[in-house]
Amino acid sequence: MLQIFRTNQLFIHLLVLVYLAILWTPAYLVTPVAPPGQGGYIFDWITGVIPASQNWMLTVAILLIWIQGLLMSYLMNEYRIGPQASLFPGLFIALLYSASPEFYGLSPQLLANTFLVLAIHQLFKIYKQADSVRAIFNTGLMIGLASLTFQGYLVFIPLGWIGIGILKSRRLHEALQYLVGIILPWVLLWVIYYVSSPSVTFQELAGISWGWPPYFYGPEGIRVLAQFLVLLALVLVVVMQYSRVTLGETMQVQKNIQILYWAILLALASLLIVQRIEFTQFLMWVVPIGSLLGLWMIRLRPGQAEMSHFLLFMAVLIYQYFPLMYL
Repeated sequence: MLQIFRTNQLFIHLLVLVYLAILWTPAYLVTPVAPPGQGGYIFDWITGVIPASQNWMLTVAILLIWIQGLLMSYLMNEYRIGPQASLFPGLFIALLYSASPEFYGLSPQLLANTFLVLAIHQLFKIYKQADSVRAIFNTGLMIGLASLTFQGYLVFIPLGWIGIGILKSRRLHEALQYLVGIILPWVLLWVIYYVSSPSVTFQELAGISWGWPPYFYGPEGIRVLAQFLVLLALVLVVVMQYSRVTLGETMQVQKNIQILYWAILLALASLLIVQRIEFTQFLMWVVPIGSLLGLWMIRLRPGQAEMSHFLLFMAVLIYQYFPLMYL
C-alpha cells in the first residue's frame, strides 16, 4: 500500500484523505470522551463559527490534517528534501494524528499546527534570498497566531530566530521584523479586549494558563504518561536517524531538516509552561516527527518500508477500532 504514495500526483493526494477517513471513522461512531482542552482566542473564534456538532468538528479536523500533510509534502518536494518526490511526510503526519482515540476532534493544538506549518514554509523561503524581510515577518506572524491558538506554542518563538540563524546571517532590522510579526496578533487581541470590554480578563481571553509544576490531567494521568513515553521513543527514533535522513543532501536541505529537529526539541519545552498536560498536548510534535519519519521511510528499501508502515498502520487501526467492540 505504501508504494502508492511514492508519487506526487493530485489523485494520490485525495487518497491520503481516504486514508484519514478510514482511521477516523470510529470517531463518528463513538463519542470522544476527552474534552478539546483550553484554547486561545483564535481557537474559540473558529469553534464559534463552526456549527456546534461533533460531526462538523471531526470533519473540520480531518480537513485540517489533510491540508497540513499536503503542505508539508509540497514543501519537501518543492525544496527537494528527500531522494524522490513522494507524499510520505503528509502520510505519516496523518498516521500520527490518528495514533490515539484521544486525538479525535478539533483541538487547539491541531489548529495551531496549521500556523506552525505555514511558519515552517516561510522559514524555508529565507535561504539565499537577498530580501527576506517579508518571509521573516510572516514567520513571526504565523508563530504569533499559533500562540494565540494555544499558549504552549510560545516555545516556538525561538524557532524562527534559530531558523534564520541556520539559513542566513542575522541582521538587526530582520530581527525587529520578526518580533513585530509575533507581537502584532497579541496587540490586535488587546485592542479587541479593550474595545469590547468582555467580562473575562485578558489572560482568559488569550487562553493563558500558567502553573508550576505541570500536572497530568485527572484520573487519566497514567495513560497520558504512557503516551508520553511512546512519544519519547519516537523522538529517539528520528534523532538516531539524523545521519540517514541527511545523507547525500545539499547544504540547504540539511539546514531545512535541522529546523524540523529544533521544532521537536522546542516542543519538549512546552511541557514546562503548560499547567495541565493533556493527551492533545502531544500533537505539538506531530508535524516535525511525521515529516522526518516520512523522509526516513523514503530511504528504506521498498519492502522494509512497506512492512514498517503496515505494522504501524495495523497497530493504529486496531487501537482505534477496539472501542467499537463494546457498541
